[in-house]
Amino acid sequence: MMNTSKRPVTVFFQDCQTMDQLKAEYKRLAKKYHPDLGGDEKTMIQVNNDYDALSAWLPKVNAQGETYQPRERECPAAFRAAVMAVVTLQGIMIELCGEWLWITGETRQHKEALKAAGYKFSGNKQAWYWHEEGYRKMGKKKFSLDEIRGMYGSQRVTMADREELPAAV
Repeated sequence: MMNTSKRPVTVFFQDCQTMDQLKAEYKRLAKKYHPDLGGDEKTMIQVNNDYDALSAWLPKVNAQGETYQPRERECPAAFRAAVMAVVTLQGIMIELCGEWLWITGETRQHKEALKAAGYKFSGNKQAWYWHEEGYRKMGKKKFSLDEIRGMYGSQRVTMADREELPAAV
């Protein structure tokens, strides 16, 4: 049961015919090319782009012929709930870095609300954070919040953004 559209041209995944093969090859390539493991960012971006293109094209069937249900990369409902739980708090800055939310500013007065919303406090970074369930740290290296911003970019939720969000989830 193959997709009828033309197979995407990839540099790194020519021999992958199933999602299982694609995932295994991606893990091997990530160990080789990831910037934290001695590779370079430009190559890793190409690996990610090739993976995304082929994973959308390959049938969602594993090597045993069983239907493969991929885990969604994002959890929009949980992410939206995490933002909505804190968006009205005064004196804080909400920042998206990669797939993590970071809360800085005058957070002491909002400690209980942040805990109730599922945020955790990072003493090293002096900031609250939230991420999707199931996250697992892969390395031992610790990064400052500025280093995280540099690696993943940073997008702040401004007051104008807050006003545009609907009042109810």
